[in-house]
Amino acid sequence: MKRHYFPDKVSHPFRHNRHSLSHGAILPVLAGHRVLSFSAVSLVGVFMPIFWYELFGTSITFVLLFYFINFLFKLPFFVVGAKIFSKIGLIPSMIIGIF
Repeated sequence: MKRHYFPDKVSHPFRHNRHSLSHGAILPVLAGHRVLSFSAVSLVGVFMPIFWYELFGTSITFVLLFYFINFLFKLPFFVVGAKIFSKIGLIPSMIIGIF
């Protein structure tokens, strides 16, 4: 007697096989969300230097100094993050990166 763990007609969406095409309808929504998120971050990234330039009294020196200090502050975290990434691997790093 053959057992069917994943029957064809299931009312609960989490009982589908991960290779099943039944979740395909959500993919356009996910893609749209990613496009909107990327567009928003890009717009902020383009206009942020202009905002800093006006905030610092039209001094390009202060804007460059701000980005340089920002980079120096983040640099130790990049090094530590790269060491952790090389020890635990890609998938656990991605899971941690979500939080």
